[in-house]
Amino acid sequence: GFGIAGAPLGGETPIRVALSLVDRYPFQYSFSEELRNPSPFPPGSGEPARDQIIELREREVLGTLRTLSLGIGADVDDEIAIGMAVHYAFGTREETNMVRDYVTDANSYNNTTKYDMNGINFSLGARGKISERVELGVAWESQLYTTGDYSQSNYDAGSGLTDESTWSGYLRYPNIYRAGLAFMPRTDPKTIFTIEAEYSSWSQLADSENPGYDNPQNLQDTMDVRIGLEHTFYNGMPLRFGFRHMDTYYDAESSSSIFSAGSAFKIGRGEIAVSMELGKLTSIQPHQFPYPDEYFGDSFTSDPEARVEDTRFRIGVGYTQYF
Repeated sequence: GFGIAGAPLGGETPIRVALSLVDRYPFQYSFSEELRNPSPFPPGSGEPARDQIIELREREVLGTLRTLSLGIGADVDDEIAIGMAVHYAFGTREETNMVRDYVTDANSYNNTTKYDMNGINFSLGARGKISERVELGVAWESQLYTTGDYSQSNYDAGSGLTDESTWSGYLRYPNIYRAGLAFMPRTDPKTIFTIEAEYSSWSQLADSENPGYDNPQNLQDTMDVRIGLEHTFYNGMPLRFGFRHMDTYYDAESSSSIFSAGSAFKIGRGEIAVSMELGKLTSIQPHQFPYPDEYFGDSFTSDPEARVEDTRFRIGVGYTQYF
């Protein structure tokens, strides 16, 4: 993505305009597993071979919902500033579920569903200077109501036929409320401390694939808290640390904690920023695919849910140019 901000009416005016393009909701996800025969018999014994692949199962989600935003902000006076932005969201989400059965080929299938969507929402915000060292900001982002066309392709090996269909649908995302505080203590070199909280009412999500406005998916409202610290050394190089704790809308008992660290290097009139992020999420989830119990003498026994640990490690690089 990118962002650009400036004063089109001149630097002496209190009005600023900004344009940005960001990945709002990246849908990328990939899961695959091999279902193998738990038979105790080795190959060549006349019995079904141990570790013979019974099924190959894959689920893949592709696509990104991007947001093109145009914002305007202005200083009301030396202590208060207000702003608003309009967001145009567009993108696709494509999900593929595939099962290849090596024992009973008729059980194999490949199902792909694609949603091509777009929508518009807006944000309102205000910032106030409580003192020369403390600033407070609040913002509200309206519900993003996307509409678009679904297309589905379903291949069934039992019949050897491929069914294709299309239909219209919608997805209404939640209201989002944000508040943030910045504290700049009297230090030399400069140090900045920030904290931000974001509340998302996911229980208000409406999906045409799950009809009803009474939260039929039983989604949970979430809180996302971010804490940041930036210390600038005498040579102008900053050192940044961050902590983030966020709830999950799917399971009230699950949450994720993320740690990050980074720095920046000045190059000419610009700056290159780098950061590393490490986080972990633990939850109890239903299986992606059901486990069969009819193969090889009812050899499979499994719980309906499993403990899932998701570890995330990311490296980010950004560039800022001053004109």
